[in-house]
Amino acid sequence: MAKSERSKKSKVLTSVAAVVLAVSMIIGGGTYAYLEAESDDVVNKFNTEQVTVALDETGDKEYDIIPGTSEDKDPKVTVTNSVDAYVYVTVEDTTQGLVDYEIADGWLPLDGYENVYYREVAAGEEPQEFYVLKDNKVSYDAALENKDMEGKEDLKLTFKAYAIQKAPFNEPVAAWEGKDSVVKTEEELTQAITNGKPVTLSTDMSVDVSTINNVGNSQINLNGKTLTIDGSTYMQVANGETISFANGTVNFDNTNPNYISVNVGEGSTVNFDNTEVDMKGKSILVNYGINTATVNVEDSTIYTSDYYCISTNASDLTSGKNVVINVINSSLTADDPNGDCTAILMNVPGTLTIDNSTITAGRQAVIVRTGTATIKDSTLINTLEYTSANWAKYDNTGWGSGNEVPVAVLVAGDRATAYPWNTEVTLDNVTLQYNGETDRAPIYAAAYGGYTTVINGAGDYEVTISSDADGVTVNK
Repeated sequence: MAKSERSKKSKVLTSVAAVVLAVSMIIGGGTYAYLEAESDDVVNKFNTEQVTVALDETGDKEYDIIPGTSEDKDPKVTVTNSVDAYVYVTVEDTTQGLVDYEIADGWLPLDGYENVYYREVAAGEEPQEFYVLKDNKVSYDAALENKDMEGKEDLKLTFKAYAIQKAPFNEPVAAWEGKDSVVKTEEELTQAITNGKPVTLSTDMSVDVSTINNVGNSQINLNGKTLTIDGSTYMQVANGETISFANGTVNFDNTNPNYISVNVGEGSTVNFDNTEVDMKGKSILVNYGINTATVNVEDSTIYTSDYYCISTNASDLTSGKNVVINVINSSLTADDPNGDCTAILMNVPGTLTIDNSTITAGRQAVIVRTGTATIKDSTLINTLEYTSANWAKYDNTGWGSGNEVPVAVLVAGDRATAYPWNTEVTLDNVTLQYNGETDRAPIYAAAYGGYTTVINGAGDYEVTISSDADGVTVNK
C-alpha cells in the first residue's frame, strides 16, 4: 500500500571615519552639488474594447410551403468588434425536411457541433454585416405532395448569433465552448463549478477544494492562468465523476494531513492536459478498494516533494481490477527532501502506459509491483538522492509496503505476500538512467508465491533478479 507516514529530517557595518567626515563637512559649512537626473514620463494608455452582435431579418417571417417555389429570407448578422472575434450562428431546423436552404459562403461548420457555423471577423471601426443564407432564399421541392404535409406542425427555422473575442482562445471550438463560461472573479468561479458549468479562467484565482468536491463533473480551462486549490482536505473525485484541467497551472495547496492532493474514486477519471501541476508535498492517489479508475496526464508536468506523484494503494486485495494510468508527452518529478520518493507506484492490477515522457525520483523512478505496464520512447531517472546506506536494504529479504523495495530505476514484480498478482512490463526505446555513481542494475525484478513477472524489451540493460524468485522471465 502507499505509505501513510513520513520520517523527515548581516551584519551591518558602519564606518566611523565616514561619520566623522560627514560631521566635519556640516560644521565647516559650504555648498555642495549633487549628481542627479530625472527621466521623461512613460505613459501607458489602456483602451477599452467591445464585441457586440445583432441578428435581424426583413419581412413578416411567415411563409407558405408551395412545392416548386422559393421565397426571400434574409437573416443577417451584424457585428461590431474593435478586436478580432469569432462570430457564430446556430440554425434550429424543425421543418422536417420540407424547407430547403444553404448556408451562405464564408460560414464554416464548427467541428463536432451540428448546425453551428462560424466565421472569423477581423477588428474594425464600423459594423460588419453577414447574411446567413445563400442568395437569401428558402425553397420547396417540386416533388412534395399532400401526404408530405399531413400531420406536420410547428415547422420553424430559428437562427441565433453569438460573438466572442478571438483571444485568448485562438481556436473556434475552444471559443464556442468557452463563450458562456469565462469567469472573472473567484465568486463567479465558485458559482460556475457549483452549477456544473465548464469554466474558463480570465485571471489567476483560488478556490476552496470543498467547492469542487460538492459537484459532479468539472471541466476547467485554465486559459494560461494559475488555479490554486486550497482548503483543509484533498480533492475527492467522487464515484463516476470526471474532473479535467487544461492549458495552465494548478497548485494544490490544501492542508490535509494525508499527503493526498487528489483522491480518485470508483469509476472516476482525472485529466491533466497541457497543465503544470504542483502538488506541494502530496500525491494523486487511487485509494484502496477502487476497482475502476483512470488518471490521464498528457502534455503536462507534475511535481511533488512527497513520496509519489501518482500512486495506487494495495491495502485491499480485492481492488484494482481496471485501474488505468496514462502518462503521455509529460514529465513527472518526485523530489522528497530525503530522496525517499518514487514518481509512479503501480501496485494493484491495472494498466500503466508511459509514452514519450520523463519520470524522475530519488529512490525508484517507477515501480510496477503488479499489473501490465508499457513504457515507450521515455526516460526513467533515479537521482540516487535516497540514503546510500539503504540501497541494498531489500535485496535479500521480503519487500515492504509501498516503495519499501530495492533501489533501482525500474522495479518490476514483488517479493511480499501483500501483492498476490502477476506482473508484465514491456519496454520500447526506453532510457534507464542513474544520476550518480552506483553498481546497481537499472532493473530489479522479483516474483513470489507462484506468481510471475515478465519483462519484455530489456535489451542490454542489466536486470537483477531477487533471490529465490523462480517466476521471473526477462526477454531482451
